[in-house]
Amino acid sequence: MVEPFKIHFRSLGCKVNLADLAQLVARLPAGQFHIAREILGADIVLLNTCTVTHKADRNARKILGALLRDHPEVPVLVTGCGAVSMTAALANFENVRKVIPPGEPGTLAGEILALSGTSRSPGTSGAAMGEASPFFRLGRRRAVVKVQDGCNAGCAYCLLPRVRGRERSVPPERVIEAVNRSSGCGHREIVLSGIHLGRYGRGLGRGTNLAALIEKLGPLYARLGPGYRLRLSSIEPLEWTKDLLAVVSVSPFVCRHFHIPLQSGDDDVLARMRRPYRREQFQDLIERLRCQIPAASIGSDVMSGFPGESDTEAEHTQEFLGKLQLDYLHVFTFSARPGTAAKSLPGRVPAKIVASRASALRSMGHASWRRFVSRAIGKRLRVLLEDAKDGWLRGHSDAYRPVKVPAGEDAPGEMIELVAKNLDEDRLVGVSCKPDMQTNQYERGR
Repeated sequence: MVEPFKIHFRSLGCKVNLADLAQLVARLPAGQFHIAREILGADIVLLNTCTVTHKADRNARKILGALLRDHPEVPVLVTGCGAVSMTAALANFENVRKVIPPGEPGTLAGEILALSGTSRSPGTSGAAMGEASPFFRLGRRRAVVKVQDGCNAGCAYCLLPRVRGRERSVPPERVIEAVNRSSGCGHREIVLSGIHLGRYGRGLGRGTNLAALIEKLGPLYARLGPGYRLRLSSIEPLEWTKDLLAVVSVSPFVCRHFHIPLQSGDDDVLARMRRPYRREQFQDLIERLRCQIPAASIGSDVMSGFPGESDTEAEHTQEFLGKLQLDYLHVFTFSARPGTAAKSLPGRVPAKIVASRASALRSMGHASWRRFVSRAIGKRLRVLLEDAKDGWLRGHSDAYRPVKVPAGEDAPGEMIELVAKNLDEDRLVGVSCKPDMQTNQYERGR
């Protein structure tokens, strides 16, 4: 019997990267290819890179260097956004067999087939109904469906338009098919993702947008029942249309968890960043969301140390965030990316000051998140179990509160109902309760 070809994956970055990786795995027949959790014994390593910051590039180079040092005999294929931005640097690693741009799973599968000596052509993306999902093969309980790729924006600090190309969207019938297929494979939660998810439908014709897509998914989720749900990845502030807000606010299957990038709470910094909104518009959106969907968790990205950011501008951001009372923050420090407008801007902020400002923002975000998580104590939650560790099953609720329950009859991949009893560090401890499948109205109060 021929041993299956063993592939070890290292994937960095966002959910779009993960969706690209799953599209590749779906093209590799399970009987001939094995996903190796460890590198020992692997025939090849696939490194899926991110390039959103210089730290992401550094992490990729560090991984490649360690692989070359410890496993020089194992060839490496590199893909992801860093495959475009780091082409010259990647040429210096002898173990890199080929560099393939993101969004080309067919090309990538062809390279793997060639390296494995397999003669058959790569399959098409997606397992048939009832077959193993590529996400399960990757050890993931939540499936990601990429509905949009590319970016037409021109933010001063960002490389994505160059590495991901122009905006394009997946036709709605193909999205519905993918969601149906993933739920049929056993995924209780599916994440819609895109580089600009809120601009879904541009170029597909009048009336095709994210709000309309969610409405089209309604009949499918009505058939699936309340034990299945849909999560939305990041949506930019000005992409929250009245129609989108209206659809999401009444949907019984869309998770109450929204990520809305801010970057800065100072209008002058936003202008230098080439962000298309101002703080008043952002505040208005948050207030409308709080009014219409009071149970939602709302978080944001915030950047510290953009060129020219003064002490006063940094204080404006902290004050603004204090007023908004967001539930969590992803804090980044400015990274001067080659090929971006911000790379040549004057007024570089000293590293120690940037670090201090970022630390203060992270402390604020952590305190806000802990308060939000704690408010669920005593409430009934519906939780997707994702993994097991140290005698506990762990997962997340509708509003993305982290939860754990004692290991027992339940298993990762299941959607269970529980009552949150207390907080252990930053994770709720729950006790399973009898499910009420007649409703999906859990976690609806702040």
